[in-house]
Amino acid sequence: GDVYKRQVMDSLKGLIEPEVFLKAYREKSVVPGLLSKLKATDGGRSPWNIHAINAITLAISNASLTLSNEEHDVSIENPAVRQFIELCDGLDDEGRYYLLNACANHLRCPNSHTNFFGHLLLFFFKVENQRFTRLGETGAEATREQVTRVLAERLTAVRPHPWGLLVVLLELVDNQQYHFNQRPFINCSPEVASTIKELQASIIRQQVK
Repeated sequence: GDVYKRQVMDSLKGLIEPEVFLKAYREKSVVPGLLSKLKATDGGRSPWNIHAINAITLAISNASLTLSNEEHDVSIENPAVRQFIELCDGLDDEGRYYLLNACANHLRCPNSHTNFFGHLLLFFFKVENQRFTRLGETGAEATREQVTRVLAERLTAVRPHPWGLLVVLLELVDNQQYHFNQRPFINCSPEVASTIKELQASIIRQQVK
């Protein structure tokens, strides 16, 4: 707990007062003004500060691991999950892509962070969470499509692939509760459907090995 709390403090430096962040988490509320802290101020090509997004992603997960009694309880009742939903709602497509990549960065070996972020990414696909955003089903489906893109891009990278990435992808394509193969963005074109099938076959081959 103390280790994660120190990491929260370090990753939030220059972004937001750590105690404000932790207080909001304890009260199960959204951190005030967080979205504005993620905007770039250097006049670069992107309107978003990728370093800040990576930092706040780690801070939210560490707060969950520090303060939650149920480490594996990645549900709408978890304030960390609600914070990520709030960020997905508030960010545009580019910012959300950076956020989801920041989450996928932690799909590594078996550990608490892999467990948290793996369950978080799968959370977006659960049927009962179809309208988890203020944007409605359209916004939720856009988030699912971006999650799929982020994971697929990593699977096409040079092997070996991280254990956590393979576990999440295998669960997503094999577990019928996620309805992955029925998603509109999977069947939007024969080319996309064919690519997804090849990725599924690749996952299965690696699991067999």
